[in-house]
Amino acid sequence: MIKIIVLSFLSLILLLENPSISSACILALAYLIIATIKLIQVRKKKQIILLWGIPIIFVALFIIFYIGIPSGIRINTNRIIASYNPEVDPNGIGWQGMEQKAIMNSSNLFGETDYNSTSLEVFNRDAYHFTFIVVLANYGWVLSVAMVMIILVFNIKLIIDSRKIKDTYGKFLMIGITCLFILRNTFCLLMNLNLGIKANFDIPFVSYDKISFIMDSICLGIVFSIYRKKELIPSFEKERDNNLEVNN
Repeated sequence: MIKIIVLSFLSLILLLENPSISSACILALAYLIIATIKLIQVRKKKQIILLWGIPIIFVALFIIFYIGIPSGIRINTNRIIASYNPEVDPNGIGWQGMEQKAIMNSSNLFGETDYNSTSLEVFNRDAYHFTFIVVLANYGWVLSVAMVMIILVFNIKLIIDSRKIKDTYGKFLMIGITCLFILRNTFCLLMNLNLGIKANFDIPFVSYDKISFIMDSICLGIVFSIYRKKELIPSFEKERDNNLEVNN
């Protein structure tokens, strides 16, 4: 457990140095989910409380520390509030959320939105993070909802496939990749719908970025490789056990 925690902190520190706070948050949640699943399997429920309690304490201490810096806490608080309720600052931090609401309210079932604004160019330039809004503004609700349904089916398929893996290492490797895909999809869609904090979230294979597309393809290739060999590991283990019985 100590080795896992140390390795987790090292990878998170490297991401923060990049810097990429949103990626570090997603990776940290993935680590917590993987560790929680493992603790549930070995029936150590008390350690689950400790596992989640430590990050919550760190977050609480972080917030308390920033209370002593009025300007910093004011900016951060306004940004968080404006992400969910852009009306509190429509001409400032919340302008982006207001434009998202206007696009959603004026979008058609098919085709481009009736809302004409220069902000559409801003969203088109930043389509990597606002993929859902861009698709909605240019193609309508039907294709946007279809995209969300495909993403949902993809996530459910990953969860089902990860449950079928027998090898422990392969299983948790697949769970980790699945968590990364699901968390990125969820946070990006919530951000596009004004239900999440504005950050550098993206949708795998839909948001256009060469490096992310390459890394997502590598991760999906690992998932396919693990799933393709899911029946081989039990056979190898059974053969090994039979050989041990013969030798004994």
